[in-house]
Amino acid sequence: MELTRKGSYDLHAALGLALGGIPAVLIAAFIVKSLPLVYVRWLVIAVVVYTSIMLLRSAMTERKPLVDSEAETPRH
Repeated sequence: MELTRKGSYDLHAALGLALGGIPAVLIAAFIVKSLPLVYVRWLVIAVVVYTSIMLLRSAMTERKPLVDSEAETPRH
């Protein structure tokens, strides 16, 4: 059973994120563990606000038509 279509994602990028994520989580765990809770809370708020702005900006600039114009005209 194939879960993804061939070529639907970049294998190098996926491997880089997976392999880089392991040490990043370990490092972040020690740094976040040593921070006061107030700083962690503000860090999370900053990440959520930044991500929200980037997603909204991306949605505004990449507007594509919902229906293809050729698909609207019926063929006889």
